[in-house]
Amino acid sequence: MEFSDIAAALEDIQDVLESEHAALEAQIKEALNARTYDVLKQLTPRIEAIEAFRGRVVTLNTDWQKTFAKKRRSGEKLSRGLRTAQEAFFKPILVALVARGGSARKSDIVADLEAMMGATLTAHDRMALPSNPNEIRWQNTVAWARHDLRLAGRIKDDSPQGIWEISDAGREWVREG
Repeated sequence: MEFSDIAAALEDIQDVLESEHAALEAQIKEALNARTYDVLKQLTPRIEAIEAFRGRVVTLNTDWQKTFAKKRRSGEKLSRGLRTAQEAFFKPILVALVARGGSARKSDIVADLEAMMGATLTAHDRMALPSNPNEIRWQNTVAWARHDLRLAGRIKDDSPQGIWEISDAGREWVREG
């Protein structure tokens, strides 16, 4: 097995975990809407475990890339360090929400972020995801940034579907700078 095979395998694991996480989020939302709290109790530890494991895989992949990174060959997955970090989108998302009165559709926030951050997005950010050629990498990263902001309580998790809404904690975080 080559070093690049291991990096690709770690990327594949991350992709599977992200897909599983999204599916579980949908199931949790359904359970909340249906008020089937027994199902919710079963799903919550599983999504928490996936989040924790995903964090360990991300760290392992980052360490692997730093230690054994080689020039990327055509068709290989992108190293995580070549795209804009998820955390770089946190404040701009919240600032865009404040500018729009506290809530907006995802498409509006994405448009605002492109205007705010377009000059800093890399060529790799603007590429399509290998797993979904219809989705642009940086826009997928924005969705994951929103997810993390929601978990941190900076974006409300009870907003209507497709609407992003800043929480009081998110407003405070923006004010703090």
